[in-house]
Amino acid sequence: MISWLPVDAVAAGQLGFPDTPSARAADALCREASEGFLANHQLRSYLWAGVLGRARGIAVDHESLFVAAALHDLGLTDRFRGDRCFEVVGGDAAATFLAGLGWSQDRAEVVRRAIILHIEPSVPIEAGPVAHVLDLGISVDVSGSRLDEVPADIRADVVSAVPRLDFKRRMTEVLRGDAEARPECATALWFTEIDLAGRIANAGFED
Repeated sequence: MISWLPVDAVAAGQLGFPDTPSARAADALCREASEGFLANHQLRSYLWAGVLGRARGIAVDHESLFVAAALHDLGLTDRFRGDRCFEVVGGDAAATFLAGLGWSQDRAEVVRRAIILHIEPSVPIEAGPVAHVLDLGISVDVSGSRLDEVPADIRADVVSAVPRLDFKRRMTEVLRGDAEARPECATALWFTEIDLAGRIANAGFED
């Protein structure tokens, strides 16, 4: 069962979402702005990130990690999509949202930077634990990278609680549309240079 848990319980390894006002607000925005398949992807990304971060012994602010995961694809939604690269749009939207919740500029910047960096091929730990661990979690969900590092029972629990909803097909369509609309952005390079569509299709999930 995946539910809302105290932050210390999540940090200690229990599978769930951090139960804080900011996390709840980010979850609500995620669900309001995103179609179901995209909202679920963002929430699963947090769960994978938490598992891999703990396995590596990386201490991370789980509230910030959850908010970054829940909002990392805002730039792909109709509500927030703009003329700039989607990761920049999403990062800026998240920072504005967090400012409205009273977060300090420095703490909001950690989330903003993590969202902007998540489109990179890899995000090193030097970029900060939130950005690094978020990248690990997103990679699991999109391409199946490091999926073998997640215990089979946890894999089953995550996908059962937060279904993929035809994620491979629908995410490929959304990202391809973004790449065609903004060929100067990193998404377009992922399609032409590293076969993003193939990576999504071959991820180790049954959609």
